[in-house]
Amino acid sequence: MKLTELIQDTPESKLSSSRVWFNIANTAATAVFLYASYKASLAPVINLEGLAWYTLAYMGLVTGNKFANKFLGAKYGTSNNTKE
Repeated sequence: MKLTELIQDTPESKLSSSRVWFNIANTAATAVFLYASYKASLAPVINLEGLAWYTLAYMGLVTGNKFANKFLGAKYGTSNNTKE
């Protein structure tokens, strides 16, 4: 996979702002999730309930966004759905 595939709809097209922001949001959510998990691992007692809710919210953000993007792309025939 080329890095340009992350920000363009097709190799010949220009920059896709929806793909750029999709990847920025997922990268930011992943970074915050990793930081929170790291900080939780340093605590003497890990709050598993809080970390579980945070994990659920993180997964809902990332997978929900990807599912909605693919569903709308399939329904309306747009070519901006992300590749697996």
